[in-house]
Amino acid sequence: MKGTCNVCQQPAPQVCSACKSVSYCSKDHQKADWKTHKLSCSGAKKPKPKPTAASLLPGLPPAPDSWAKGLSPEQAAEWFVDCFRMRMDDDYALTGGDRHGYYTLSPYHAVREFLVFARLAVKHKIVPKDFNWKLCLGKAGELIPFAFEKSDAQEKYGSENVFAVVQGGRSLRFTGEAVYASGVMEHDQSEAYTRIAEEVENGEVNMLKNPRLFEEVGGVKEWGALFHKVRELKSRMWVELLYHQMCGDSKHSSPHAPSFAGLVRAIFSQKRGPVS
Repeated sequence: MKGTCNVCQQPAPQVCSACKSVSYCSKDHQKADWKTHKLSCSGAKKPKPKPTAASLLPGLPPAPDSWAKGLSPEQAAEWFVDCFRMRMDDDYALTGGDRHGYYTLSPYHAVREFLVFARLAVKHKIVPKDFNWKLCLGKAGELIPFAFEKSDAQEKYGSENVFAVVQGGRSLRFTGEAVYASGVMEHDQSEAYTRIAEEVENGEVNMLKNPRLFEEVGGVKEWGALFHKVRELKSRMWVELLYHQMCGDSKHSSPHAPSFAGLVRAIFSQKRGPVS
């Protein structure tokens, strides 16, 4: 089929060799239009998806929300928050914070990142339909400012191994990968992450004035309360950090941390409690 060029609307003597339905006046215009056209070209070869932890496990993959089976609403809420925290710590430990830079984020950005995580979990059906978001956000206000490493998961839950899923168990890392639809070491973000992150990429005031962003994950009121709680808690933690630095407390000033992010992570890894 020959017609007008899909780029300049001039007479086009050639067509896309893959789908035969789009015309071009020259190879240059066809090349320039390929980035857009390939998304709808019926004859284009689709890239093979990258293997995920689920694809590497033997047998059928478990249901996305199977991690919540056997947990009370309170336990499920806390486990979900820990899943997010461990993914953020893996990002810091394995990639140097390249993807999220979580330990140097402001309270607003920390909550924004958790909002993206929560919305992705809903989109990918990771959370059960009866998931209690109010409990989850309440627990998030207590926990997300603090680091959560694999050793913490092992101490708290007894183990942390993606292959536990094969035996009907649960894994924080496995579920985190299912939420983001990508492994922590993958350079490219999923399309879903990019789209949702762009939707919530606004200043603090603008985000909280857009109730639509929170409709499926507990409502804007609960998220507003979470933001204020995290802001208050992080402020106290920064005061504690400065206090110990001024007192020359080497345990808390973390002289072995090679970077600012490492120093922040050190103070965020402490047990909760007031300055002594």
